[in-house]
Amino acid sequence: MSQGRQQTELARDSDQPGTRHNRWARRAAIFAPLVAGILAITATPALAIGHITTYMAGVRVNFDSQTWTHRGETMVTIYLSWCETNPVHPSGPAYANTHLELRRQTPWYMPDQGHGVKQFNCTTPSSQVWTGLPSDATYYFRVNKINGSTSSSNTLDVPYVYIRYE
Repeated sequence: MSQGRQQTELARDSDQPGTRHNRWARRAAIFAPLVAGILAITATPALAIGHITTYMAGVRVNFDSQTWTHRGETMVTIYLSWCETNPVHPSGPAYANTHLELRRQTPWYMPDQGHGVKQFNCTTPSSQVWTGLPSDATYYFRVNKINGSTSSSNTLDVPYVYIRYE
């Protein structure tokens, strides 16, 4: 068989169903949309919801919590349960109320930005929500008052603090 005839037969064979060339073309036709769909899903920004579970023990006025970073979220909810003051004074309440201020960290040459103070009544578990916050920022909260006072004579214990950002 001459070389020209072999090339013609090979070209015809590769177009036939079941040949290696045709199988790869069919696989590419099936997997290309699948891969494109997976890439589209992973490239789409997801709704980022995060949380921190922690506690506070022996904190005073002006205590700053740990920080967390928002990635697209604009709302923070803080839950406190069963706050107590120490030492417990016979004339004062064992259960406390406290005022927390949500703050956004800024570069070192600027003061941190406050986003409002909210009161927590700790005779029962309570929560407060901050909305409309700038995204892609680092936040923390500061204890502004304990039992309505800015004095640092009392300390605050909160066995359960839950911070949710979404």
